[in-house]
Amino acid sequence: MEKGKILVIDDEREIVSLLEDILTSQSYEVVSATNGKDALRSLEKTKPDLIILDLVMPKGGGISFYHSIVNRSTGSTRYPVLVLTGRSEYEIIFHDLKVDGFMTKPFQIPQLLEKIEKILQTARQKKSGVLQPASDPAAVSPEHPSFTSGCRNTGRSAEQPPPPASRTHPFKRDVLIKEIMTPHVLTAHVASATLGMNEKPSDKLSDIAELLRVHKIRHVPVVDAQNKLLGLISEDNILRHLTPKRVEDGYEFDKGELDELILEHVMTRDPVTVHPDDPITRAIDIMAREKYGAIPVVDKENTLVGIVSQIDFLKLLNVWLE
Repeated sequence: MEKGKILVIDDEREIVSLLEDILTSQSYEVVSATNGKDALRSLEKTKPDLIILDLVMPKGGGISFYHSIVNRSTGSTRYPVLVLTGRSEYEIIFHDLKVDGFMTKPFQIPQLLEKIEKILQTARQKKSGVLQPASDPAAVSPEHPSFTSGCRNTGRSAEQPPPPASRTHPFKRDVLIKEIMTPHVLTAHVASATLGMNEKPSDKLSDIAELLRVHKIRHVPVVDAQNKLLGLISEDNILRHLTPKRVEDGYEFDKGELDELILEHVMTRDPVTVHPDDPITRAIDIMAREKYGAIPVVDKENTLVGIVSQIDFLKLLNVWLE
């Protein structure tokens, strides 16, 4: 009995052949490709139950392929993905992305098969409704324990009693975003199409990458000379265009290659935003559903006035607990 269909994407033919032998012996149907472009051509026809993805490949690398199968509205991939790579430093890159598993080469066959089965089992449970997918708004609501415990599920079962009724949860109060948002925001600048006399050129990608690294933040709002919000730029955006190189303490991008990229072409346009007078429940719902760590706050003219983050909500929660 066939256990599922697996798409293997790896430019090392020896690895592909080995995986084909291993997986077919375990009753999996295997389809293979040696680069991202060929994999994309056959993806919809294949409709795999799982993709085993290498990262460093010619004709469309693994990171580019990954982003091509991400649902932009949910941030999740259209198929379960197990990253299998010889570059262990890439685990840092995929830490905050929605991959279903990560293994490095060389791998142990029993551990690989065990991980594959776990991923497929989870996917089957989600499909049958036994598990609710994280992108389902009903799965993570503003009052769900996975949010109030720092986006980690506390494991409290439905049979356990709710919190005492004498405590009023602060997220149910009529609190507005402007009351808790952070007004001072690090930004990246994009120049207008025609530079004015007093306008500076667009920021360099190398400076933005350093900003992200030094301040340990996930993304930076991109604004014009009038502080109008145009988009967001993150390390994730850069990874769609460049592959970092390995260094002693992790990885880094080549400064020259970074500065060859154009900020306007790399950034994410039309980001999700909230307004200062929105209730905090709106931001909580977006963060819980989309797994965002922070959301830009803009006024009616789309001028950036601040940012609201999980940290802001945790501070409010701390006030309530005291």
